[in-house]
Amino acid sequence: EGKGSFDKDEIFSNAAAGVIVERMGNPKLTGCHIHHGKGQGVYVYEAGEGHFEANIIESCAESGVEVDTFGRPIFIRNTISTCTMDGVYVHNQGEGVFEENIINGHLGLAGVHITSKGDPVLRRNRIEKCMGHGVLVTNDGCGKLDENDVTQNEKAGINVEAGSKPILYWNRIYQGAGEKDTSKTNAS
Repeated sequence: EGKGSFDKDEIFSNAAAGVIVERMGNPKLTGCHIHHGKGQGVYVYEAGEGHFEANIIESCAESGVEVDTFGRPIFIRNTISTCTMDGVYVHNQGEGVFEENIINGHLGLAGVHITSKGDPVLRRNRIEKCMGHGVLVTNDGCGKLDENDVTQNEKAGINVEAGSKPILYWNRIYQGAGEKDTSKTNAS
């Protein structure tokens, strides 16, 4: 149950994830810059938690944030940008709360990818300018998406595939450059 506190640290050029939180670890990171690693910026798994606020997570070789196997972190007012894979990847019953983040410029399948019974809460985020979908929900993915701005993504703003069951309320999905959106807001 590690609980360290990290304030305004620079975490960069790591061979794996910049920050790993596992086995009920619960650190607090505020104002940190996590960048240019060969893995994820932040990887939370095996019931890891953590509170991440006002950090910049960018230019990672994998996802900016990956939440796996019952991880349940809280991300508030972070900028998660320009990663090679997805901005936020939640899978294998990962959860977590993502509020008021800017998620942009990712090169993977989506700004936010929810799959394999992942069930995060996304509230008042701006998800934009990604090379794939703004939000992609696949393979029994769930999640609650409230009041997000999803804009200027190369594919669908929100793409929900068969078998997935997200709940969406009051999202704004606009100015998509590619495929037609396959989900409607205010629907569940």
